[in-house]
Amino acid sequence: MGRSPEQIAGRLAREHGRPVISHESIYRFVYHRSAQKDYWHRLLPRAKSRRGQLGKRGGSPASRMSRRRALAARPAEASDRTIPGHWEADLMGFSKYGQYVLVTHERSSRLLRVERLPDKTAMSVRTRLSEWLTTLPKPLRRSLTFDNVLYQ
Repeated sequence: MGRSPEQIAGRLAREHGRPVISHESIYRFVYHRSAQKDYWHRLLPRAKSRRGQLGKRGGSPASRMSRRRALAARPAEASDRTIPGHWEADLMGFSKYGQYVLVTHERSSRLLRVERLPDKTAMSVRTRLSEWLTTLPKPLRRSLTFDNVLYQ
């Protein structure tokens, strides 16, 4: 009682010599709807009934991107899929830590390329994309739409 989930997870890891449960799993249990009937949140140091700051909504990380351009801003020729060379890309992370896949998709031919990445840093994604795209002829690399950002 009165200990944070971080402290509980840290104590269990120290006692067992390995991570037993993550603090995030403890928070999920405490704030799950069925657990709220038992008032588990009252045992936390701050006894808050919800996570996060009061009155502040989450919002999308995309809204905090500098120089963000929406998908609607891509060239019209990329939208109708008639001219080749317009690509879409996405980085997918999996529940097991350290597993990331970079997916690129050419909109006209619908060519799909999937490649595993060692990490999700911007530099490794950029390096891998530039290495691969520079091998393509210039007419096949007109634009690249990556999530919410358009590169030409």
